[in-house]
Amino acid sequence: MYIKKQIDEWLLAEFADQDARFKAGLIINFSAIAIVFALFYFALTLINHLAEVRYVMMADVVLFGLVILLLYRTKSTFWAGQCYVLICWLTTFVLIYVTGGTRSIILAWLPIVPLVALLLIDRTWAWIWLALTAVQLAVYWIYDYLGLALPYYPITATSLYIVPVAFGILVILLWITQIFDSQQKQLRHALITTNKQLTTSEEELRQNLEEMRSIQDIISQREKQLRLNKEKLEHYNQLLMDLVKSKPIQQGFLDEAISGILTVAANGMGVSRASVWQYTGNPAAITCLSLYQSQEKTFETGAVLKAIDFPSYFKNILSEGIICANDARFNLATREFKDTYLVPLRIYSMLDVPFHVNGNFHGILCFEQQDSVREWTAEDSAFAKSLADITSLAFVSANRRAAKEQIIAQGLKIMEQHDQLKVYSDEIKAINQQLEKRVAERTEKLSQQNERMREYSFINAHLLRGPSCRIQGLIDLLNSQQLSPDEEAQVIHYLEVSATELDTIIRKITTTLDTQEPVVSMNKEFEI
Repeated sequence: MYIKKQIDEWLLAEFADQDARFKAGLIINFSAIAIVFALFYFALTLINHLAEVRYVMMADVVLFGLVILLLYRTKSTFWAGQCYVLICWLTTFVLIYVTGGTRSIILAWLPIVPLVALLLIDRTWAWIWLALTAVQLAVYWIYDYLGLALPYYPITATSLYIVPVAFGILVILLWITQIFDSQQKQLRHALITTNKQLTTSEEELRQNLEEMRSIQDIISQREKQLRLNKEKLEHYNQLLMDLVKSKPIQQGFLDEAISGILTVAANGMGVSRASVWQYTGNPAAITCLSLYQSQEKTFETGAVLKAIDFPSYFKNILSEGIICANDARFNLATREFKDTYLVPLRIYSMLDVPFHVNGNFHGILCFEQQDSVREWTAEDSAFAKSLADITSLAFVSANRRAAKEQIIAQGLKIMEQHDQLKVYSDEIKAINQQLEKRVAERTEKLSQQNERMREYSFINAHLLRGPSCRIQGLIDLLNSQQLSPDEEAQVIHYLEVSATELDTIIRKITTTLDTQEPVVSMNKEFEI
């Protein structure tokens, strides 16, 4: 079993064609059988003392072994089969000759030669060896007719009848095999055609399978990329949510807000540098408010880039908005920075996003990658735009905080003015009381001047009371209503005018009383 297994493995390894592998197996098996048969007859010759047959059998053992060796060395079933048939033909030729020619019982072995040729070679060579065998038989008959055969065996009818019958059967067998071979060729052609079709279909199926596998790989890669993008977006969204809720942005602390935005941007996106630049329109330029370097974890400020030096960049950022430069040194919008900015700072990629305040272009949020080129993804661009919106929110909150502080300062100033006006009102009231006291004293002293006092009462009622009432009304107006700064200034102006008018009237009255001038003249002087 071990030898058979080794032979089968050798046949599979050396003969790719199935027909050649089958014939090689037959040659090995037939040679082994022939060797065993020759050894058996060699043993019989020791009993019947047929020395010639013994030598033939010894030669056959060697020759059939050489056939196996020939097949092993040349891997040619044709020549190994021809040698096997030739050895069979020579063996029968010699044995028949030495055992009685046409009278030999071995004459019946002759049909074996073309039959073996049919099995080991092909049908054409079977006919050829059949013809050679017929010639061999004719030679035997000629030898017998001339009396040249060796009469080891007595003539028998059996040998003479067996040979024609055997040849007839062999001819019929060859004819049947020819028909079978023709049908086999047709079947083989059909099988080959079907096999080609199957091979084509199999190739198409294989290609389709490869395409499906390629598509499946692409789908798997895209699913993996989508999963990574989803995780990145979730990470970005969480950073944005935390950033929007931060106290500096909500309460308008601009410096702290910008520092927080740049730190989150650089660490979240994994870039080397992140910066905020503020735009000034006349002359057009951008000024670095803050630049964060992720490796050193430091902040810088103060750099200025002028539009006159980098016109293409400013044109693109003002017209197209976002600038996504994977290779910033060759990008049309950013290549102007190559010699003065990109190369000295080892920057290869830039992502610049503008931000607006109150609908106006206010500045740029810039992301920069050092030492290597970075392919910016859609997620990176979306995250950068969101950070730009948060930057706008930080500026709006800072403006709101500044306006609120200004309003508070103005309110405090108004309160101070209100207190001062109250003091003025109290002083005016004291003056009024003092004036009334002085008038009363003067009235008591000048009781004899009833007419002058009546005129003085008229003046007090119509001239002195007018400014006083206006001052009192203005004070009440300040206390009762929320006025704008302009309105408060106007009220204070009116108070000053009324106080001046009142003071003028009081001085005139005092002068009139002191100088004893006619009261009627003063009345005409202040008459409106």
